[in-house]
Amino acid sequence: MSSTQATLENPVNENSAKIRSFLAKAQATQDIAAVIPELINELKNVWRCKNITLFALDRENRQLFSRNKIEGLSSGIKVDISTSSLAGYVAGVGKPLNLEDAYSEDELTKIHPQLSKGSTLDSHLDIKTSAIMVLPIPHNKKLVGVVEVVNKRRDGESFSDADFKLAREISPALGTLFSQMEEIYGKEQLPEVKPLSPEENLHRISQAIHSAKDIDEILIEFKESILNLFEAHAITIYAVDSQKNEIFSKVKSGEQINEIRVPISPVSIAGWVASHQESVNIKDVYDEQELKNYHDDLKFDSSWDQKTGNVTKSVLVYPMIHSGKLMGVIQLVNKLDGGNFNEQDEKSATIIAETLALAFHNQAKYVPSKPTKFSFLIQNGILT
Repeated sequence: MSSTQATLENPVNENSAKIRSFLAKAQATQDIAAVIPELINELKNVWRCKNITLFALDRENRQLFSRNKIEGLSSGIKVDISTSSLAGYVAGVGKPLNLEDAYSEDELTKIHPQLSKGSTLDSHLDIKTSAIMVLPIPHNKKLVGVVEVVNKRRDGESFSDADFKLAREISPALGTLFSQMEEIYGKEQLPEVKPLSPEENLHRISQAIHSAKDIDEILIEFKESILNLFEAHAITIYAVDSQKNEIFSKVKSGEQINEIRVPISPVSIAGWVASHQESVNIKDVYDEQELKNYHDDLKFDSSWDQKTGNVTKSVLVYPMIHSGKLMGVIQLVNKLDGGNFNEQDEKSATIIAETLALAFHNQAKYVPSKPTKFSFLIQNGILT
């Protein structure tokens, strides 16, 4: 498996475990208003979608009203519980929808002959919804809201059965959050939380990395926060296995942890960065001349793109070095906006790579080395 293959993998079980863990933490927090924007970002990354709206239920007026802040709107959205919107329809019948095309008359007529086209965001944001998931949110067997998930990041892509399954599975946990929000805020929209600046976010991530209990936690648990900082599609953090001349990372799938290994050599971009201990910021991995500008033998393995339908474009890869020693590699793939990694990304990557390198160095000091036959002979006085 190549380094970029590993970065672009997104196991369903891993996503489910990640979201469940986040929801459990959110339910225990004292500041729900601060948690909801983070939850929205987590769900956007998992479903690889453009917009998510959380609608709470106003029973008295038979309406839904948006809870979360919607980028581009100064006020919230209200919709009637009726066929005038997909969200209103789902609130009325209590059944989830997963549509490939929210404007397809054939799809909509099969559900209800008078069902309106598009999402609740279309008229407000001047967009056209294609793929959409709309699900009822229950709590104690009663409807408390609706979640509307709009448009995959890749145009023309629909939400998969796995996306829909995960959405249904986490609906009850979302219901608990909705109930807590109703107790605190009633029918008011959540207060706006000032987002952290890139510098503040970087500082927070650095502190969390140094607080990790071991390298496995760093390899597995901190990917999403770093991913959000760079607004990138995918990330892999590698540690070094000097004995095998490889870099390796770990991916959690449910309770199982899988290991990914890449040779330290020019056969992959991450392997080249590890062998030369130099960073790369490549705009187009399919541009052979751009790759040759770094090294004549540098290659990009496109087999995973062909297998999954993913299209790797840009990569930002940095070596993690402490006191001249390679401790690992961090690889970021594809900006969410389709652009290239910029100068600010490079500055942030430099700091993150240095932070990770120091953390890996400190962790290594407290991990006893595996005994060898030679060390056994010395320790037992057979050799001196």
